[in-house]
Amino acid sequence: MTPTELFARLHAEGLVAAPQPPAPPAAASPWFVRVLLGGCGWLGALLLVAALGVLLGERLSRNEAALAGCGALAVAAALMLARRAPGDLGAQFALALSLAGQMAILAALAMQLDYGLGVLFALAVGALSAPLFVVYPEPLHRFFSALALCWAWDRLCRAFGDDLWTVLFDPGGAGLAGTSLASATALTLLAAAPLALGAAWLWLHHRDWAGSARAAWCAPAAWAVTLSLQLRLGEAAWYDALRFTRGHTPWLYAGGLALAVAAGLLYAVHGLTLAAPARLRAAALGAAAAVALATLPAPGIGAALTLLLLGFHAGLRVLMGLALLGLLGWIAQYYYLLALGLLAKSAVLAATGLLLLGVRAALARGFLAGAGDVA
Repeated sequence: MTPTELFARLHAEGLVAAPQPPAPPAAASPWFVRVLLGGCGWLGALLLVAALGVLLGERLSRNEAALAGCGALAVAAALMLARRAPGDLGAQFALALSLAGQMAILAALAMQLDYGLGVLFALAVGALSAPLFVVYPEPLHRFFSALALCWAWDRLCRAFGDDLWTVLFDPGGAGLAGTSLASATALTLLAAAPLALGAAWLWLHHRDWAGSARAAWCAPAAWAVTLSLQLRLGEAAWYDALRFTRGHTPWLYAGGLALAVAAGLLYAVHGLTLAAPARLRAAALGAAAAVALATLPAPGIGAALTLLLLGFHAGLRVLMGLALLGLLGWIAQYYYLLALGLLAKSAVLAATGLLLLGVRAALARGFLAGAGDVA
């Protein structure tokens, strides 16, 4: 059966709208050609910025208003170029120019604030990135804008928590005694919960927006919140490593982060089992709750499992591969930093394996029997 006959039959049955197959897309340039064109665009933008820096660098370094004005002009020029100059060369040139302009604006603001990265600076980053996320058409630029928005939200939460700030940036523990566990946990939960729940929601509904015009906004946002969550988890792991070298106690910081990751895991399993039988759904939610509880001391494991489930659901091999690599890395990090002897670690691994085998046997015998074909 030819493609034309197949589409005609599908159209007769009401499964497709067009009676003819779509025209084949135009042949795209090879990837190495696109990489070279993109590199030329970045090189051209860097040379332009370097030339302006040589000519006007001394004046701009002494005048914050002039520096911000030049940055605004660069962002406006990049936006016009991105909308009117198709192709990899123009797109990457405009991207580099826009990023340089944004850095100039933020540098001028930081100079005006005496390099204080507090509430005003975070609000400025959000006010600059949010409109650019909407109006700038390039996906990679939208990814950077969404990443900046996540950073601004995290910075706002930290700026309103002086006690938490003291704990994070005083690993010796000078401010640890006066820090409230409730406030530290609440602030980290407030900062990380939108990332965990946002990543779970976006990847859970990947099939809804992947083939629509919303993909231009949803895809960069999904990757940005996922990367931001991983960066927060990496920061927590770094402070966990400091505990063994400088006496830092990181659970004040990691408590809210672990709760946010657990909420994301439970939400993902809840969305994945909406169409499942009630008994199987209850079993899946119970198993997810057990996993979330078990991974509270190592939230990176819970986040990797969540991304693995969502990547399998969406059929995204890249997301699944990154989740598997992250899972191996987080397990190794937790295992080697765990303050237990080798015998105790072996017992923990053996008990975990037996528990997982028991859960699998219970699911196979008690819940999957007679459940039918559940996707």
